[in-house]
Amino acid sequence: EPERVLEESLQVALADMDLRARPPLWGPRRPPALEVRVGNPARLVVDAIRDASASLLVLGPRSKRPLRDALEGSIAEKALAAQLCPVLIVQDRASLRYRRVLLALDHSNASAAAVRAAESLVLSPAATARIVHAHEPPYQGMLGYAGVGIESREAYASDSIREARRVVREMLENESTNAAR
Repeated sequence: EPERVLEESLQVALADMDLRARPPLWGPRRPPALEVRVGNPARLVVDAIRDASASLLVLGPRSKRPLRDALEGSIAEKALAAQLCPVLIVQDRASLRYRRVLLALDHSNASAAAVRAAESLVLSPAATARIVHAHEPPYQGMLGYAGVGIESREAYASDSIREARRVVREMLENESTNAAR
């Protein structure tokens, strides 16, 4: 009996996924390959990333699994911890095209990949993009204790900020198809 119930629920899940993946939702492109697996969801997603050699994982809104997430961690946490590919978490369906996009970047390879993904997924010609880069000059807090004067500390901070800005701009020029945006 339980095996029959499980088989029926798998068939329902597969039919539901098949309906969601049919054109016109995917436009003129080839619809995705569908697979239904049984087991621990977080482990299955990480295994699927490996099996497919995925270059991006897109997750929908988080389902409510408070006890399981407290014990095992969420699917997003497991996927991020595995560090197999970038993870995009989509909270809500977009009602309109994205017009103002904020990219939080540093000068890592992951940020370079984020620029390329944003341009291919959400940045239309009409969209504007802003970059935020959090930067704290190294050792800035210790300079006062070392007897460095306020003018020298401000000059150090300005130089450090200017260098961080240069590095991020350089990364954008190398990775973006429209760095002037």
